[in-house]
Amino acid sequence: ILSYKYFGALGADPARIASYVLAGIGFIGGGVILKENHRVLGLTTAASLWLTASVGMAVGIGAYDLAATGTILGLLSLLLKNIEKRE
Repeated sequence: ILSYKYFGALGADPARIASYVLAGIGFIGGGVILKENHRVLGLTTAASLWLTASVGMAVGIGAYDLAATGTILGLLSLLLKNIEKRE
């Protein structure tokens, strides 16, 4: 998604493009999740993939403040997860 100004020329709907990107990333994330011995693995990786796609789309439409906020919150959640595991 480069800019809203191109959507008029292409006849594309930005919401539809975003939904297809997130659906595709959802399938990739679903492939990352594994179940092994009554444990589910890969949920954090799948969520990180989805967040990365969302941040990329925010940058693509020029919402840099939203992308920065998403990046910071994503990094904080990953750091807090590591702190929680240590205890």
